Amino acid sequence: MNKHYYVEDAFQKIRTATGFSDVNEIVHRFLTREVTYSQLLMAVSENERKIDNLRIDHEQLGARLHELQMEDDDDANNFKKKTREDGHPFSPEIDELDKKIASLTKEKEKSDELNKKVNLVYDQV
Repeated sequence: MNKHYYVEDAFQKIRTATGFSDVNEIVHRFLTREVTYSQLLMAVSENERKIDNLRIDHEQLGARLHELQMEDDDDANNFKKKTREDGHPFSPEIDELDKKIASLTKEKEKSDELNKKVNLVYDQV
């Protein structure tokens, strides 16, 4: 009877730690943990690559925006002479780049959030 107590106690500890009550599900999770682990590693790697690409795009577009803003007055004559509400000269190209930067920033934030979630699951595994 004592032998069964140790097995039952161990099962209760495993059930409490995992949150699963079905033995088959616990065994399945245990046996497939390496596959899950490798999938998480691949997801982390992919998200890090995406973040790096988004950072590069963000830097390039920021540099291009800075170049456009720093052009001298001779080049500014090629743009429309209208002003926006904030008093800055209107330029369709600058506005387009501003929108791209905002879009890439949002995408980078989403990738960062997904990467955090993947890392959290990775840590739990």
